[in-house]
Amino acid sequence: MFDQDQNAFLLGNRQHQIGIGQNLKVVSTSRHLLFYAGDGKSQEKFYIPKDGDQEHQENVAYITDYLEKTSGVQYEEKDRRE
Repeated sequence: MFDQDQNAFLLGNRQHQIGIGQNLKVVSTSRHLLFYAGDGKSQEKFYIPKDGDQEHQENVAYITDYLEKTSGVQYEEKDRRE
């Protein structure tokens, strides 16, 4: 879940918080948004699939737009390789 008020992603049942900041890298592929937070061995990884119902796709589009405009986030798009 993305919480814009906290400027963070909340993951899992325990709502582990990953803040949006300088150590967040986002890679957009044709099928997923891949997230890498932190550095080295302490780096956390998670992904959000782009496929889903209409509401999910709208949420992913909103998150993508928000991250592209947020300073301190390394955002890149990868071309689809077949």
